[in-house]
Amino acid sequence: MQVVALIAFHVSLVQSAWHANLFETSRMMQAFTQIKDYENEFGSEMNVPSIVVIGVESAGKSTLLSAIVGVPLTFTQGNTGTRCPVRYRLRYGEDAKDPEVKVMGQVIPPEKLPEKVQLHMESLAGTFRADTFDVEITSRHVPDLEMIDMPGIIAHPNPKDPAEIAQAEEVERIQAKFVRNRNMAIVAVVKCTERFKTIADFKFLDDVATKEGLVDLPPRREWRSQVLIVANRLNQQVDTWSMQVANSYFAEAREQGNTYKGIFFVALRPPVAGVVDPDAAPYDQKKAYYEKLEVVEHQWLQGLKQAMSNKSSGVPWNPANDGMFGLANVKDSIVNTWREGFLAKLPSLSSKIEKERQHSKQRMHELEEKLRMVDLKLLRQKMKDFLADFVHRYQALATGQAVKDLQGRDVTSFKLSRMHIYDPARYGKTFEEEMKMTPIDKSRCGWLLTWEELLSDQRLGAQDQHLGEKLSMQYLGMASYERSLKIMEYMMIARNFDHVSDDNIRIMARGHSKYGTGAFPSNEVVLQIASDQVHQLNGGVEWYTDFLQANFVDYMNPVMEYMSHSTQYGMVTSSDKFMLKLRQHFEGVVARRISGVVEMYGNDVRRYTRFRAIDVITKLHMASAMLPMEKIIPTEAMLLPEPAMATKVSTQSSVRTQGEYVMPVNSPRQKKVVAERELKKLEAIRSMSTCQCHDPKLFNIGDFVQGGYAQVYPMEWSMIDFDYLRNTAYQYYVRIAMILSELLRATLHSEFLDNLLDTSEKTLMKDILNIESEIQEEELKEMVPVNPDMLTQKLNDEQNKSQRLGFISHTLGQLRADIRSHVEPRKPIVHSGSMLDNNTSEINDINTTVNTTVTACSSEWCQPGDEDDEDDSVM
Repeated sequence: MQVVALIAFHVSLVQSAWHANLFETSRMMQAFTQIKDYENEFGSEMNVPSIVVIGVESAGKSTLLSAIVGVPLTFTQGNTGTRCPVRYRLRYGEDAKDPEVKVMGQVIPPEKLPEKVQLHMESLAGTFRADTFDVEITSRHVPDLEMIDMPGIIAHPNPKDPAEIAQAEEVERIQAKFVRNRNMAIVAVVKCTERFKTIADFKFLDDVATKEGLVDLPPRREWRSQVLIVANRLNQQVDTWSMQVANSYFAEAREQGNTYKGIFFVALRPPVAGVVDPDAAPYDQKKAYYEKLEVVEHQWLQGLKQAMSNKSSGVPWNPANDGMFGLANVKDSIVNTWREGFLAKLPSLSSKIEKERQHSKQRMHELEEKLRMVDLKLLRQKMKDFLADFVHRYQALATGQAVKDLQGRDVTSFKLSRMHIYDPARYGKTFEEEMKMTPIDKSRCGWLLTWEELLSDQRLGAQDQHLGEKLSMQYLGMASYERSLKIMEYMMIARNFDHVSDDNIRIMARGHSKYGTGAFPSNEVVLQIASDQVHQLNGGVEWYTDFLQANFVDYMNPVMEYMSHSTQYGMVTSSDKFMLKLRQHFEGVVARRISGVVEMYGNDVRRYTRFRAIDVITKLHMASAMLPMEKIIPTEAMLLPEPAMATKVSTQSSVRTQGEYVMPVNSPRQKKVVAERELKKLEAIRSMSTCQCHDPKLFNIGDFVQGGYAQVYPMEWSMIDFDYLRNTAYQYYVRIAMILSELLRATLHSEFLDNLLDTSEKTLMKDILNIESEIQEEELKEMVPVNPDMLTQKLNDEQNKSQRLGFISHTLGQLRADIRSHVEPRKPIVHSGSMLDNNTSEINDINTTVNTTVTACSSEWCQPGDEDDEDDSVM
């Protein structure tokens, strides 16, 4: 009895040293506990390293966990086994007298734990699930740790039972989901009933970790170097061992040290006289069994060594075997493995915590903004500010002006001065993209040109066609408007009258003169052909105004998107009803302005088709000959100037010359690149003007005003030149179309653009601000949260969450500081006594490993000069 008591005393000292060093709430354990508490309370997944315990059925996984926890976890009831992962969250509680147990958040007596687990397994009705069954145990005998007990692998399902085969495959998939998760450290419990190299369980474990197509996660082929092997049931094959056989067996296992992270042998059911069978014992005896299991196991090992020594006279026990045997070594290695994993994850954990903190702060700000929305007076003022800012930013987008950057307003004073420009590269569109918003309907207006027709070689796709090059550029606002107006003018003029048939011309002529009586009415027919074509312009202009309306309405989208991301207007933009009201109102404003343009243009067309001035073509020719055009056409030297003359560099100080542009000596002016085709066009225009100015000045202003010269020569009914009539009508049409296009431009500016973009009259500003005044009180109340108490509670919860994250961030910052300073974890308590030599050595080895890991982590990601960015004010 004295020997047993002495053994128990020494083992208790080992446990005390183990708890004092590995289980105390150090910075690492403090951070782990804080993170796990945060996960439990707020449902966030931080990917903190955990221990997953795997193995085949009845290998001893649950028994191992019971021995580590010191609380009975196993149950025995027919064929009911572990049918889902059981997550044991262990928490060290220095003041905990008895284990405090929670099952799925519900506090239960410790003795009810096996029953609760069993009832849950039975409720699964023969199926296997991947959802975890959570158990939390607080005790002064456990570390802060998380271990997951997995369903046992069904190694040999009945080949004649499809249901059992399906269950075996499902268990394999469930284990693979956890084993292939790189956040999981693996503890594999195997049955040690044969030579270590030939243990059959390794094959099943390898399938779980590496078999292709088992789950969506990639295979974990390196699993052997990351697994702790716990070989159970050693007692079932050592009865006949001699010392030589034992030393040889353990030496063979040590040779696998480079293959596996660690190898340990245990006897979780050691054959010691007087020890009860835990499966059949009541709870108190079970608890006592697991509390004394280390002592009993150690006692059995000492007896085994003595028995083998008696069989093998002169052959000593190899002391190296002691480091591979016993539950105490397994516990130490598991905790050490977890520590290494935690240190490796420390950088990513710190980063994730910081992101959570920033998100929580943003969420608090949003909730505060929503609470302020309850103030209807403040909400109205915010609406006015938003609407005014919207108009300002919309006009800035359309005109290419810079506006203040809202995104940095609540950050620093420097960012207050930053400007935001709506970049055409991001927000602009090509002409093709703009046309897709308003497709051309050929059946409605056949003379309009599609995108493909515009880009043809016969149209704007010809080489050096400057207008055609603009089609593929991304334009925005007024730049896009000017491009589209030129394209519209091109389509109005780039028409031919080939579709006007000879029969159509005869029909027109009969309407003006009786067939066969008198001369053919050439003037009237030409005017009729041109007028009919001018009337057809209405359909094209209607398409073009729809095109403008779609684009100018679309410009509000980037403005509203940008403003909706600003915290300044959060209480306004969070109301979908208000934002929809603004969108509909603005669309109505644009539509009304456009409809006014269409109406005025229609009146212009009616006036020019009713009043048919046949001498307009001749008068235009007279004007070009009468006016000194050659004097206003630029010369080539104006477009391609010579290098500027050198000037003397100022000798004034840089302060006095700020804002001045000083030409360096002998520095030529940068030449502007002008397309060759543009120069040829200029040369041709000057040539035409020069030829006209060489003619005698036959026309004066009186001649021009007098007019009356008919362009169309008279014809007889029997000698009608149809091509001549069509060509003349086209010339007349072009002159009228040019006038109408200029009138369209003028109408768009006066009735549309000036009202939409002019900042002096503030027409659009007044119109948009009416939105707020039209909102009635009842409608306004529908735009604010109806339950401020709920928002207040959410804000309190978010503040609590942010504070908790601050605590975690602070603890992680202190841990990083310890690593930078190479602060070693607290040294273990060393006890004297020959029987503790091996255990104390093992604990020292653990601390050496932890220190090495800390140093490795420090060298990888902790650089000198790094500063903590934690907000210490939360402490």
